[in-house]
Amino acid sequence: MFIKSSILALALASTTFARELIIERDGRAIYPRRFGQEQCGGIGGRIGSACAGQICGVFGGRVPGTLLAAADPCATQDLADEIITASKDQDAATAANMVALAVELRQCEKNTPPDFTTNPPALRNSVFCLKAPVNAQLNGLVQAQDPANDPNLFFDVATKSTVRLGSQANTFAFGSNGAVADPVPAPEPSPVESSSAAAAPAPTVVDSVDDATASCPAAVTVTVTAGGAKADQFNAALGITTDFANVPAAPGGGVGSLALASAANFNKCSVPEIAFGIFDGRTENSFAPVGADFSHGSALNPAIITRAVCDTLVNRCDANTVAINDCAAAIDATAGLSGQALVDAFNSRVSANA
Repeated sequence: MFIKSSILALALASTTFARELIIERDGRAIYPRRFGQEQCGGIGGRIGSACAGQICGVFGGRVPGTLLAAADPCATQDLADEIITASKDQDAATAANMVALAVELRQCEKNTPPDFTTNPPALRNSVFCLKAPVNAQLNGLVQAQDPANDPNLFFDVATKSTVRLGSQANTFAFGSNGAVADPVPAPEPSPVESSSAAAAPAPTVVDSVDDATASCPAAVTVTVTAGGAKADQFNAALGITTDFANVPAAPGGGVGSLALASAANFNKCSVPEIAFGIFDGRTENSFAPVGADFSHGSALNPAIITRAVCDTLVNRCDANTVAINDCAAAIDATAGLSGQALVDAFNSRVSANA
Protein backbone atom coordinates (compact mmCIF):
# COMPACT_ATOMS: atom_id res chain seq x y z
CA MET A 1 0.00 0.00 0.00
CA PHE A 2 2.82 2.33 0.87
CA ILE A 3 4.56 1.63 -2.45
CA LYS A 4 1.42 2.32 -4.49
CA SER A 5 0.68 5.58 -2.68
CA SER A 6 4.29 6.71 -3.06
CA ILE A 7 4.25 6.00 -6.79
CA LEU A 8 0.97 7.89 -7.16
CA ALA A 9 2.36 10.89 -5.28
CA LEU A 10 5.47 10.96 -7.46
CA ALA A 11 3.36 10.76 -10.61
CA LEU A 12 1.20 13.70 -9.49
CA ALA A 13 4.27 15.75 -8.59
CA SER A 14 5.85 15.03 -11.99
CA THR A 15 2.65 16.05 -13.78
CA THR A 16 2.48 19.34 -11.89
CA PHE A 17 6.13 20.10 -12.61
CA ALA A 18 5.70 19.33 -16.29
CA ARG A 19 2.92 21.90 -16.60
CA GLU A 20 5.11 24.62 -15.17
CA LEU A 21 8.40 23.95 -16.95
CA ILE A 22 9.71 22.95 -20.34
CA ILE A 23 12.73 20.68 -19.99
CA GLU A 24 15.57 20.35 -22.48
CA ARG A 25 18.60 18.05 -22.49
CA ASP A 26 21.98 18.76 -24.05
CA GLY A 27 23.64 15.49 -23.07
CA ARG A 28 24.95 16.77 -19.76
CA ALA A 29 22.31 18.81 -18.03
CA ILE A 30 18.63 19.55 -17.72
CA TYR A 31 17.68 23.22 -17.63
CA PRO A 32 14.16 24.70 -17.40
CA ARG A 33 12.88 27.67 -19.39
CA ARG A 34 11.76 30.71 -17.40
CA PHE A 35 8.35 29.88 -18.87
CA GLY A 36 6.26 31.75 -16.33
CA GLN A 37 8.14 35.02 -16.85
CA GLU A 38 7.00 38.19 -18.62
CA GLN A 39 3.34 37.28 -19.24
CA CYS A 40 4.17 34.22 -21.39
CA GLY A 41 3.02 31.55 -18.97
CA GLY A 42 0.23 29.51 -20.56
CA ILE A 43 0.55 31.27 -23.93
CA GLY A 44 0.23 27.97 -25.79
CA GLY A 45 -3.05 27.11 -24.07
CA ARG A 46 -4.49 30.58 -24.67
CA ILE A 47 -3.60 30.41 -28.37
CA GLY A 48 -5.01 26.88 -28.57
CA SER A 49 -8.43 28.06 -27.37
CA ALA A 50 -8.46 31.39 -29.25
CA CYS A 51 -10.66 30.13 -32.09
CA ALA A 52 -13.02 27.27 -32.89
CA GLY A 53 -11.95 24.18 -34.78
CA GLN A 54 -8.53 22.58 -35.04
CA ILE A 55 -6.54 25.49 -36.44
CA CYS A 56 -5.87 27.29 -33.13
CA GLY A 57 -5.35 23.98 -31.37
CA VAL A 58 -2.56 23.18 -33.84
CA PHE A 59 -1.06 26.63 -33.35
CA GLY A 60 -1.13 26.22 -29.57
CA GLY A 61 0.58 22.84 -29.79
CA ARG A 62 3.41 24.34 -31.83
CA VAL A 63 4.16 27.17 -29.38
CA PRO A 64 6.52 25.29 -26.99
CA GLY A 65 8.72 24.09 -29.85
CA THR A 66 9.32 27.66 -31.07
CA LEU A 67 10.67 28.66 -27.66
CA LEU A 68 13.21 25.84 -27.29
CA ALA A 69 16.91 26.66 -27.45
CA ALA A 70 17.46 24.70 -30.68
CA ALA A 71 14.52 26.34 -32.50
CA ASP A 72 15.23 28.57 -35.49
CA PRO A 73 15.65 32.23 -34.44
CA CYS A 74 12.62 33.13 -36.59
CA ALA A 75 10.37 30.29 -35.32
CA THR A 76 8.21 32.44 -33.01
CA GLN A 77 7.89 35.20 -35.61
CA ASP A 78 6.88 32.68 -38.29
CA LEU A 79 4.22 31.13 -36.04
CA ALA A 80 2.96 34.57 -34.97
CA ASP A 81 2.67 35.52 -38.66
CA GLU A 82 0.64 32.35 -39.35
CA ILE A 83 -1.70 33.14 -36.44
CA ILE A 84 -2.31 36.71 -37.66
CA THR A 85 -2.88 35.55 -41.23
CA ALA A 86 -5.38 32.91 -40.03
CA SER A 87 -7.16 35.53 -37.91
CA LYS A 88 -8.32 37.31 -41.07
CA ASP A 89 -10.88 34.53 -41.61
CA GLN A 90 -12.41 34.98 -38.14
CA ASP A 91 -14.97 37.40 -36.72
CA ALA A 92 -13.69 40.75 -35.46
CA ALA A 93 -13.49 39.85 -31.74
CA THR A 94 -11.77 36.52 -32.37
CA ALA A 95 -9.36 38.09 -34.85
CA ALA A 96 -8.40 40.86 -32.41
CA ASN A 97 -7.66 38.30 -29.68
CA MET A 98 -5.58 36.16 -32.05
CA VAL A 99 -3.53 39.16 -33.16
CA ALA A 100 -2.93 40.20 -29.54
CA LEU A 101 -1.77 36.67 -28.66
CA ALA A 102 0.50 36.57 -31.71
CA VAL A 103 2.09 39.88 -30.69
CA GLU A 104 2.60 38.53 -27.16
CA LEU A 105 4.10 35.28 -28.48
CA ARG A 106 6.59 37.18 -30.65
CA GLN A 107 7.97 38.87 -27.53
CA CYS A 108 8.19 35.74 -25.37
CA GLU A 109 11.58 34.89 -23.96
CA LYS A 110 13.29 32.04 -25.84
CA ASN A 111 15.17 29.34 -24.00
CA THR A 112 18.98 29.46 -24.05
CA PRO A 113 21.27 26.97 -22.29
CA PRO A 114 24.08 28.21 -20.05
CA ASP A 115 27.62 27.95 -21.37
CA PHE A 116 29.05 25.16 -19.23
CA THR A 117 32.58 25.70 -20.57
CA THR A 118 32.96 28.57 -18.09
CA ASN A 119 32.98 28.48 -14.30
CA PRO A 120 30.46 29.54 -13.20
CA PRO A 121 28.40 28.74 -16.33
CA ALA A 122 27.71 31.90 -18.37
CA LEU A 123 24.08 32.83 -19.04
CA ARG A 124 23.52 33.62 -22.72
CA ASN A 125 20.95 35.56 -24.76
CA SER A 126 19.11 34.20 -27.79
CA VAL A 127 20.13 35.50 -31.24
CA PHE A 128 17.65 37.58 -33.22
CA CYS A 129 15.60 36.85 -36.33
CA LEU A 130 16.89 38.95 -39.23
CA LYS A 131 14.03 38.65 -41.72
CA ALA A 132 11.05 41.03 -41.83
CA PRO A 133 7.68 39.71 -40.65
CA VAL A 134 4.82 39.16 -43.08
CA ASN A 135 2.26 41.11 -41.04
CA ALA A 136 2.73 44.74 -40.00
CA GLN A 137 1.54 44.04 -36.44
CA LEU A 138 4.87 42.32 -35.78
CA ASN A 139 7.08 45.14 -37.08
CA GLY A 140 9.61 46.29 -34.51
CA LEU A 141 9.06 43.34 -32.17
CA VAL A 142 11.76 41.01 -30.81
CA GLN A 143 11.91 38.35 -28.13
CA ALA A 144 12.57 39.23 -24.50
CA GLN A 145 15.88 38.26 -22.89
CA ASP A 146 16.45 37.12 -19.32
CA PRO A 147 17.76 40.20 -17.44
CA ALA A 148 20.24 37.92 -15.65
CA ASN A 149 22.00 37.03 -18.94
CA ASP A 150 25.42 38.43 -19.83
CA PRO A 151 24.48 41.19 -22.33
CA ASN A 152 27.59 40.45 -24.41
CA LEU A 153 27.03 36.70 -24.88
CA PHE A 154 24.62 34.89 -27.22
CA PHE A 155 23.80 31.24 -27.92
CA ASP A 156 24.21 30.63 -31.65
CA VAL A 157 21.67 28.04 -32.78
CA ALA A 158 23.63 27.19 -35.94
CA THR A 159 26.92 26.31 -34.22
CA LYS A 160 25.57 25.50 -30.72
CA SER A 161 28.27 27.76 -29.33
CA THR A 162 28.75 31.11 -27.63
CA VAL A 163 29.17 34.20 -29.82
CA ARG A 164 29.88 37.71 -28.63
CA LEU A 165 27.84 40.85 -29.22
CA GLY A 166 28.79 42.36 -32.58
CA SER A 167 30.58 39.27 -33.88
CA GLN A 168 27.67 38.49 -36.23
CA ALA A 169 24.60 40.36 -37.42
CA ASN A 170 22.03 38.38 -35.43
CA THR A 171 23.49 39.54 -32.11
CA PHE A 172 21.75 42.86 -32.85
CA ALA A 173 17.99 43.25 -33.15
CA PHE A 174 17.26 43.68 -36.87
CA GLY A 175 20.93 43.05 -37.62
CA SER A 176 22.10 46.59 -36.83
CA ASN A 177 23.26 48.56 -33.80
CA GLY A 178 22.06 51.84 -35.32
CA ALA A 179 25.56 53.12 -36.11
CA VAL A 180 25.88 55.82 -38.75
CA ALA A 181 27.46 54.67 -41.99
CA ASP A 182 30.89 56.01 -42.85
CA PRO A 183 30.81 59.09 -45.10
CA VAL A 184 31.07 58.39 -48.81
CA PRO A 185 34.74 58.98 -49.79
CA ALA A 186 35.53 61.52 -52.48
CA PRO A 187 36.43 59.91 -55.83
CA GLU A 188 40.10 59.71 -56.74
CA PRO A 189 41.10 62.08 -59.57
CA SER A 190 41.53 60.45 -62.97
CA PRO A 191 45.07 60.23 -64.45
CA VAL A 192 44.18 62.98 -66.95
CA GLU A 193 43.03 65.29 -64.17
CA SER A 194 46.15 64.57 -62.10
CA SER A 195 48.45 65.29 -65.06
CA SER A 196 46.68 68.55 -65.85
CA ALA A 197 46.81 69.64 -62.25
CA ALA A 198 50.53 68.95 -62.04
CA ALA A 199 51.23 70.92 -65.19
CA ALA A 200 49.08 73.92 -64.21
CA PRO A 201 51.14 77.10 -63.62
CA ALA A 202 51.13 78.80 -60.22
CA PRO A 203 48.47 81.48 -59.87
CA THR A 204 49.53 85.05 -60.62
CA VAL A 205 49.47 87.43 -57.64
CA VAL A 206 47.76 90.70 -58.55
CA ASP A 207 46.97 93.84 -56.64
CA SER A 208 43.49 94.46 -57.98
CA VAL A 209 40.71 93.00 -55.88
CA ASP A 210 38.60 92.39 -58.99
CA ASP A 211 41.46 90.65 -60.81
CA ALA A 212 42.27 88.54 -57.74
CA THR A 213 38.65 87.44 -57.52
CA ALA A 214 38.67 86.58 -61.19
CA SER A 215 41.81 84.40 -60.87
CA CYS A 216 40.41 82.29 -57.98
CA PRO A 217 38.25 79.20 -58.53
CA ALA A 218 34.55 79.86 -58.29
CA ALA A 219 33.11 79.25 -54.82
CA VAL A 220 30.86 76.21 -54.48
CA THR A 221 27.73 76.96 -52.48
CA VAL A 222 25.54 74.15 -51.14
CA THR A 223 22.05 75.32 -50.23
CA VAL A 224 20.24 72.91 -47.91
CA THR A 225 16.53 73.59 -48.22
CA ALA A 226 14.17 71.91 -45.78
CA GLY A 227 12.45 68.94 -47.40
CA GLY A 228 14.16 69.39 -50.78
CA ALA A 229 15.54 66.62 -52.98
CA LYS A 230 18.94 68.37 -53.14
CA ALA A 231 19.11 68.26 -49.34
CA ASP A 232 18.45 64.54 -49.34
CA GLN A 233 21.27 63.97 -51.85
CA PHE A 234 23.67 66.13 -49.88
CA ASN A 235 22.66 64.36 -46.66
CA ALA A 236 23.15 60.90 -48.15
CA ALA A 237 26.54 61.80 -49.61
CA LEU A 238 27.83 62.75 -46.17
CA GLY A 239 26.43 59.60 -44.55
CA ILE A 240 24.06 61.58 -42.31
CA THR A 241 20.72 59.93 -41.66
CA THR A 242 18.91 63.03 -40.42
CA ASP A 243 15.56 63.60 -42.15
CA PHE A 244 15.52 67.25 -43.24
CA ALA A 245 11.79 67.18 -43.98
CA ASN A 246 10.96 68.25 -40.43
CA VAL A 247 13.82 70.67 -39.82
CA PRO A 248 12.46 74.12 -38.84
CA ALA A 249 13.32 76.98 -41.15
CA ALA A 250 16.07 79.34 -40.06
CA PRO A 251 14.91 82.78 -38.94
CA GLY A 252 14.06 84.99 -41.90
CA GLY A 253 14.33 82.33 -44.60
CA GLY A 254 13.74 78.77 -45.76
CA VAL A 255 17.28 77.42 -45.36
CA GLY A 256 17.60 74.86 -42.56
CA SER A 257 20.27 75.24 -39.92
CA LEU A 258 22.80 72.42 -39.58
CA ALA A 259 22.54 72.81 -35.81
CA LEU A 260 18.80 72.22 -35.99
CA ALA A 261 19.28 69.32 -38.38
CA SER A 262 21.59 67.57 -35.93
CA ALA A 263 18.99 67.46 -33.15
CA ALA A 264 16.89 64.40 -32.37
CA ASN A 265 14.21 63.89 -35.01
CA PHE A 266 11.52 61.28 -34.28
CA ASN A 267 10.10 61.81 -37.80
CA LYS A 268 6.85 59.80 -38.02
CA CYS A 269 6.37 59.48 -34.25
CA SER A 270 5.93 61.67 -31.21
CA VAL A 271 8.63 62.03 -28.54
CA PRO A 272 8.66 58.61 -26.81
CA GLU A 273 7.70 58.34 -23.14
CA ILE A 274 6.99 55.51 -20.73
CA ALA A 275 4.79 55.43 -17.63
CA PHE A 276 4.55 53.48 -14.36
CA GLY A 277 1.13 52.59 -12.98
CA ILE A 278 -1.85 50.24 -13.24
CA PHE A 279 -2.36 49.06 -16.84
CA ASP A 280 -4.14 46.28 -18.76
CA GLY A 281 -6.33 45.28 -15.83
CA ARG A 282 -3.39 44.41 -13.60
CA THR A 283 -3.57 44.71 -9.84
CA GLU A 284 0.07 45.75 -9.46
CA ASN A 285 2.07 48.61 -10.97
CA SER A 286 3.82 47.90 -14.25
CA PHE A 287 5.54 49.78 -17.07
CA ALA A 288 3.98 50.79 -20.41
CA PRO A 289 4.74 53.15 -23.30
CA VAL A 290 2.69 56.33 -23.75
CA GLY A 291 0.87 57.16 -26.98
CA ALA A 292 -0.44 55.28 -29.99
CA ASP A 293 2.89 55.57 -31.84
CA PHE A 294 4.48 53.19 -29.35
CA SER A 295 1.60 50.74 -28.83
CA HIS A 296 2.72 47.85 -26.63
CA GLY A 297 1.26 45.90 -23.72
CA SER A 298 2.44 46.61 -20.20
CA ALA A 299 5.24 44.59 -18.54
CA LEU A 300 6.63 44.16 -15.05
CA ASN A 301 10.14 44.22 -16.50
CA PRO A 302 10.89 47.80 -17.65
CA ALA A 303 13.59 46.55 -20.05
CA ILE A 304 10.89 45.04 -22.27
CA ILE A 305 9.15 48.41 -22.60
CA THR A 306 12.25 50.60 -23.06
CA ARG A 307 13.67 48.19 -25.64
CA ALA A 308 10.35 48.08 -27.51
CA VAL A 309 10.25 51.90 -27.61
CA CYS A 310 13.79 52.14 -28.99
CA ASP A 311 13.14 49.38 -31.54
CA THR A 312 10.02 51.23 -32.70
CA LEU A 313 12.10 54.35 -33.40
CA VAL A 314 14.15 52.31 -35.86
CA ASN A 315 11.41 50.23 -37.48
CA ARG A 316 8.31 52.41 -37.55
CA CYS A 317 9.33 55.98 -36.89
CA ASP A 318 12.36 56.30 -39.19
CA ALA A 319 13.96 58.37 -36.44
CA ASN A 320 17.38 59.87 -37.06
CA THR A 321 20.62 58.66 -35.49
CA VAL A 322 20.56 61.28 -32.72
CA ALA A 323 17.13 60.12 -31.57
CA ILE A 324 18.10 56.43 -31.74
CA ASN A 325 21.33 57.03 -29.81
CA ASP A 326 19.49 59.14 -27.22
CA CYS A 327 17.06 56.26 -26.69
CA ALA A 328 19.92 53.81 -26.15
CA ALA A 329 21.52 56.25 -23.71
CA ALA A 330 18.17 56.55 -21.91
CA ILE A 331 18.14 52.78 -21.35
CA ASP A 332 21.65 53.01 -19.85
CA ALA A 333 20.48 55.89 -17.63
CA THR A 334 17.87 53.62 -15.99
CA ALA A 335 20.43 51.12 -14.69
CA GLY A 336 19.86 50.43 -11.01
CA LEU A 337 16.62 52.44 -10.90
CA SER A 338 13.06 51.26 -10.41
CA GLY A 339 9.48 52.56 -10.43
CA GLN A 340 8.82 56.23 -11.14
CA ALA A 341 12.50 57.14 -10.78
CA LEU A 342 13.31 54.84 -13.70
CA VAL A 343 10.50 56.38 -15.77
CA ASP A 344 11.70 59.94 -15.06
CA ALA A 345 15.29 59.08 -15.96
CA PHE A 346 14.30 57.43 -19.25
CA ASN A 347 11.86 60.16 -20.33
CA SER A 348 14.22 63.03 -19.58
CA ARG A 349 17.18 61.42 -21.35
CA VAL A 350 15.38 60.23 -24.47
CA SER A 351 14.03 63.74 -25.13
CA ALA A 352 17.27 65.56 -24.27
CA ASN A 353 17.91 66.72 -27.84
CA ALA A 354 14.30 66.84 -29.02
